[in-house]
Amino acid sequence: MVLGFILCTLALAYAYPLRTYLAQQAEIDRLAAAQGIQKQRIGALLEQLARWEDDEFVIAQARRRLHYVRPGEVAYVIVDSTDNGPGSSGRSEDTGPWFRQLWSNLQAADNPRQQPGA
Repeated sequence: MVLGFILCTLALAYAYPLRTYLAQQAEIDRLAAAQGIQKQRIGALLEQLARWEDDEFVIAQARRRLHYVRPGEVAYVIVDSTDNGPGSSGRSEDTGPWFRQLWSNLQAADNPRQQPGA
């Protein structure tokens, strides 16, 4: 009986440190995985940075993003009559300055039952 009591006491004495050790090992594993993801992200960013050192890549990005053309080239812009641009709602009328549009949107958000423009 004394031996059983000693064994139970030892088991209880080692339970908390063992649980702490296992929790710390799980945290170390989680941090190591996060560090691996960060290293991959850093590698991808360094690769992207290296691409910007290439003049042809910079020219291609300027053409694609900023619609730049070289001297002597002709730029064409195709406008679809059904689309008024990104994020448009199909309305072509001018509704005023941006701050009035913002204010009307805020008022419409405060009163969702009211129809817009009513």
